[in-house]
Amino acid sequence: RIADDVDPRTLSVNVSFDWRERHEADTEAAAGKIAHHIHMIVRNSMGAALFLTSLSILLPDSVSVEQIREAMEQNDDVNYPSIGLIDRTFFGDDVGTSFDNAKSKAGEGRPSPPVSIQEYLRHNSNTISAKVLVETRMCTVRLTPVLYHLARALRGEATRPNVLHQLGDDAVEESLNTPSQLPLILACVDKVANLFRIVMLVRDYRAQHRLVLVVRNESIRERLAAEANRFVSGLDPSDVCVSGVPSVETIDDTVRLLRTECEEKIVAVDLHDDALTLDDDDSENVNDQVSALSILRSTKAVVWGFEKDGIPAAIDRLATQYIQVRCRSSLNLVAAMSVVMHRGWSDSMQTDCSYYRSKRGNTN
Repeated sequence: RIADDVDPRTLSVNVSFDWRERHEADTEAAAGKIAHHIHMIVRNSMGAALFLTSLSILLPDSVSVEQIREAMEQNDDVNYPSIGLIDRTFFGDDVGTSFDNAKSKAGEGRPSPPVSIQEYLRHNSNTISAKVLVETRMCTVRLTPVLYHLARALRGEATRPNVLHQLGDDAVEESLNTPSQLPLILACVDKVANLFRIVMLVRDYRAQHRLVLVVRNESIRERLAAEANRFVSGLDPSDVCVSGVPSVETIDDTVRLLRTECEEKIVAVDLHDDALTLDDDDSENVNDQVSALSILRSTKAVVWGFEKDGIPAAIDRLATQYIQVRCRSSLNLVAAMSVVMHRGWSDSMQTDCSYYRSKRGNTN
């Protein structure tokens, strides 16, 4: 979805896993399980159709390509002959070692600084690629900005001159490079699973106390408020920089909050006709590129709507600006939050990582 205007036939995906089946003595049974895993990878990926001819999977060293192909042929439901299977023994040890021995920078329930894109993207004369390691459920949230910037690079935007420097306006550059305090972060939530991921994402920016979870009615508010309290109370109590429980509010209460605290500076993230696009390098109006980011960094509140039906009308009427993420179709809530928050405020978090170093006990 995020690779808008990129020909999917030019993409390839190479995947390696920490296969638990590599420890099984019965290699035939292990091959059958791995064939099923491959089926689930394809079935559960909304973009799988794009990669059926360019998806390669690095197998564990305990099974061979021939064993997996044989297991696939015995079950039509898991048979994907176009997927590339790679013997780890023939591939070499570099990828296997890096995946098998990798250690998490932060555990599932621990805050982690926003990713530095330069650590993930690789450019050479012929290809642009990204290498990511997914160890926890939160990795898929935290690494979404990497895919966003990979899509930009694939469109050729990363190799263009920085349009902001063409403006020759030092004041504009300063406004974009100077981090600001995070605004109120309002996310319209229906799903408990989204609640957990959003809380963890906002903790990475040390802004848990700025998070408002917007729900449809009072009964849902009571249930999700209890879930939020339970979840936060189970996290590391020494994380003093991200203390506080997020607020859970109904739509009506949120409207009153915005009218009281936000001084008519409310940005809505929405596919709106008047929305400015983040990093819209194809825009003929260079000032649009500046405005999308500058209004994000100067606003008092940012609102993301419900996944099913968007921003509630009562809240939408208070929005003073709209921004959007370039994509083929609407992103899910947590992915959109991850991209926008990273684009708006990751710089300030990466310049002062002493808090995260103290939590991890290292200097990475």
